[in-house]
Amino acid sequence: MTTNTSNTVSMSKGSLVLSLPAAAEPVVWRMDLKQAQAASFTVKEDNKKWALVKKDQSGEDTAIALFETKEDAMEILMQVSGTLQGGKANTAAGSTAPASAKSEAMKWGVATGGVVLVILLFFYLAQISPQTANPFMDPSAQNIRANAGSPEATGVPVSADAFLSGQ
Repeated sequence: MTTNTSNTVSMSKGSLVLSLPAAAEPVVWRMDLKQAQAASFTVKEDNKKWALVKKDQSGEDTAIALFETKEDAMEILMQVSGTLQGGKANTAAGSTAPASAKSEAMKWGVATGGVVLVILLFFYLAQISPQTANPFMDPSAQNIRANAGSPEATGVPVSADAFLSGQ
């Protein structure tokens, strides 16, 4: 018979459940979530070992489990934090539970859709922008500018009166 020595933190039927077989003294610990709302969790050194500790409203410390290293205790503390914050269940020690595939795909879909929308909007605005956009220009002056670019008008001196009259 093989034994599973990975620590897990989960929520089950309104309770926070810590299964800690890899602790110095293996333990399964359960706490009602109503009590967890008013409690805090911390890691403290205790006789050269590290204890995962629950503090209640009155400030009383309750040691949940002892660990050989601070890293092991911090890992469980972070799992407890993640479970209480996000409701993630069955988080095994040594692994980080990814968000559900549906929400992850939704995030990427929204991000990709946003980028595509910005690119399409840029191209659309580039197409509809006027080429000679000057709302103060007289329509007859636009004809002069159009004719001024023709080869026969280039380099030929024109009097100011002729230029302004559009000849």
